[in-house]
Amino acid sequence: MESQSARATTAAESRFRIANPNSLPRTTAIVPLDSAAAATLAELRGGPWQRAIFVELDQGGDWIAQLPGRTRALVAAITEASLVLLVATAGADARAAAVVAEAAQAQGRMIAAVVLDSGDADPAALERSLAALRPHAGMLVLADGTDYVAALLEALRA
Repeated sequence: MESQSARATTAAESRFRIANPNSLPRTTAIVPLDSAAAATLAELRGGPWQRAIFVELDQGGDWIAQLPGRTRALVAAITEASLVLLVATAGADARAAAVVAEAAQAQGRMIAAVVLDSGDADPAALERSLAALRPHAGMLVLADGTDYVAALLEALRA
């Protein structure tokens, strides 16, 4: 009696095989929405990531003010990515999420967001940050630090 493996490798059965290659690996664009988030992501930038695109933000600068000079790099990162990960600090102004989300949605990219909370943010300010991200992100996480973002990137195989 022939085994299933032996029968599956015959020429007659090969016509049922899928000829397409395996799917392409995902690429993640990581976008800081404030200078504190940019500083946190700077620690992760040198990690073992192979499919992560870190969009840079000047330290101490306002994201919206920097956008005109960064638009091309932002759109290129979003175009290349499968997923856009927005990172904001609790209490920081996250209104830039709307701009990034619009670019990501125009490209048909999924959006996830992480709000970094060290526990000392004002609850009302934290709620404003969450409210700015909530309409745009399919997944919104409140995390306590860099370790969570590193674990998330590892889980995404970035």
